[in-house]
Amino acid sequence: GSDIICTFVDAALGSASVTKTAIGGDGTFNFSHNIGEGGTFDLTTTDGSDTSDPFLNLPAGTYQVTETGLPDGWLFESAICTDQDSNLVSTPITNGVEFTQADGQTTSCEFKNVKLGTIVIEKVTDPAPNTTDSFTFDNDVALLPATFSLMNAESETILNVPVNADGTTRTAYTISEQDPATAFDLTALECVTSPELLVEPHGIDVPNRSATIRISAGETVTCTYTNTERASITVVKELSGDPLDLSTSFAFTTDFDVPFNLDPVLTPSEMTFDGLVPGVPVMVSETNPNAEGWALINATCETADETVNLSTGMISNIIPEAGQDITCTFINAPLGSATIVKNAVGGDGTFGFIGSLEPFNNAGLGFEIDTLISSTAEFTNMLLPGLIYDVQENDVPDNWTLTNVVCEDATQDSVPDGTEIPPIDPALGALIQAEVNETVTCTFTNEADATLTVNKETVPDTDTTTEFVFTGTGDIKGPLTGGGSLSTMDPQGIFVADETPTAGWALTEIFCDGVAAGNISYGGTPAFVSGDTDVSLDLAPGDVATCTYT
Repeated sequence: GSDIICTFVDAALGSASVTKTAIGGDGTFNFSHNIGEGGTFDLTTTDGSDTSDPFLNLPAGTYQVTETGLPDGWLFESAICTDQDSNLVSTPITNGVEFTQADGQTTSCEFKNVKLGTIVIEKVTDPAPNTTDSFTFDNDVALLPATFSLMNAESETILNVPVNADGTTRTAYTISEQDPATAFDLTALECVTSPELLVEPHGIDVPNRSATIRISAGETVTCTYTNTERASITVVKELSGDPLDLSTSFAFTTDFDVPFNLDPVLTPSEMTFDGLVPGVPVMVSETNPNAEGWALINATCETADETVNLSTGMISNIIPEAGQDITCTFINAPLGSATIVKNAVGGDGTFGFIGSLEPFNNAGLGFEIDTLISSTAEFTNMLLPGLIYDVQENDVPDNWTLTNVVCEDATQDSVPDGTEIPPIDPALGALIQAEVNETVTCTFTNEADATLTVNKETVPDTDTTTEFVFTGTGDIKGPLTGGGSLSTMDPQGIFVADETPTAGWALTEIFCDGVAAGNISYGGTPAFVSGDTDVSLDLAPGDVATCTYT
């Protein structure tokens, strides 16, 4: 008698799908699940998205979907599941979700991944072939390695750089090069983002050698640090010629360092200065190049635009190039020398000289040669090359005659040299031009006057009133009485004396001495004979002759 009721309840089956959102790029992502009999599937994004085929006829229950084996450079960001009314129906698990499936529910799960950034630091040097110098960088505190070093043409790639998950906001990182001075300067710094999108500019600070890199998901930022190598200058001192007793220490100044000295005989003969900034003109100067008996005869740094002034010793406008090793060579030779020789023929004396230029001018005082002490005046390493010095004998002692001036000059640019036709008046002196390390010798020849004295004797010698009249050379003229004499001093040559016959007196003898007999002529013959009244003597410079008329 029972009434039995049978009720059949049907539950609607649901569905679920998985969408992959890739921020910053595209890739292939692997999943595992326990839906149905479980299994795996892959999603490959295009333009940042891909959705799986739906899991259909899905009964109510709890299910898990997990992302497995993330591709390199990707970060798992989030996973959520919602129903058709956008209600959250999942809880997170490691790299995935666990969602609750209700009857007839349409579940949509979204997995978000963010592609991490990449920073590349490149090193370039100018000049490029540098294979010895290394440059150290300090990384951002949030990145590893903390420091790294690069040489020319090397790079450091920093992978998996954390970025903002929204794909638009940029994360800033600062990477700095440690100070490379004094060998290098950072002269250029450029950062380029790939892909090239309209992005917030990077912060470039060349003076502080740092780049603030602003990077978003999936971007690669390449920063190139260009360092220019500083130049060096080596100053070299060389000598041309034997220094003899001259000092070989030479002083230098620059506009890039303190003054210094070089000594090619002792040490140092050269000095190197590093750290010159390319493109900035500098100068090197030898202080007073003509001091201490030297002349600067050559100076060069062998750079394109330099200016050389040998008279001041300066090389200016030396423009270094990157990494250039410049050598500046200064060559000095001893100044020219002069020797003034006094050839005093027939005696000794003190002779005065003057010149318009030092050293002969001697501040207007000139100089003297006393042949009793020395017959030369030496002016060693005092004559500048290219200058002409004049010197004249301006104080000739009494009874001396300047007869000749001649110069010996290997380069034949001093006068007179004895070949001039007609001969140059010796009173004009000499013009001396001495090259470096050359000695010019000029000889001034003076001849002493000869002296002739005529004595008068009478027999008997008591007669002191009768006058005997003489004529002859120079002062040999006029009357003489017994015991008297006449004397003359004149340049070398023929000296004569002639007595006019006196009534009541006979000339019985003429006797001459002080000169060789062969240089004496009595009345035109070598010996006196009665009737001769004249005598002729050939006197050399400085000769002193006496002729006695009786």
